[in-house]
Amino acid sequence: RRNLEYRSSIALSYVRENLFGFADREYRALAAEAKSKKYMDLEATFHEAMALYQTDDLEAMKHLDAAEDALRSDADLAAVTRDEHMAVIRRWRGVRSLHAGNPAMADVCIRVMQQRYESTENEFIGDQLHALRGTWLVEQHKYQEAIPELEQASDDAFSLDLLARAKRELGDGSGADATLRQLLAIHAS
Repeated sequence: RRNLEYRSSIALSYVRENLFGFADREYRALAAEAKSKKYMDLEATFHEAMALYQTDDLEAMKHLDAAEDALRSDADLAAVTRDEHMAVIRRWRGVRSLHAGNPAMADVCIRVMQQRYESTENEFIGDQLHALRGTWLVEQHKYQEAIPELEQASDDAFSLDLLARAKRELGDGSGADATLRQLLAIHAS
């Protein structure tokens, strides 16, 4: 298991270099190996990673579906692990749906995540929920409402980028710059 996790850093380095074809090859091999060894949560992780950098929304959705299939095929997976992975899948399914012009699907993702968050009080699920809500509000140009959602999201690069954009749209250049410095600190590490 650790070997697969370690080898995923190679695929990630390809993503950072915008060599998506090489990244796809590595992640596909890792996902197949994880599946063969019955590490279904790890297989899901690799498909989730692939969905993030895809330039085509439909291709990203296929990876999110594959991640969900992997999770559903493991009856022994801990509920908290399944819930957290499903939160990631729903967040990115919602983001990709917004990008593809399907806000109704994003709304479904938000409602399902809200229900799960309320029943579990799992902060990771809450972070994913806030990130998706913030994305939706930015897409609607409701920057004032988006900022608190994105501030409550985890400090992931995507949320920070949207937060900087929302602040800049509202004329808070110094706040946007501070957020971008925070974003760049992630990439420097």
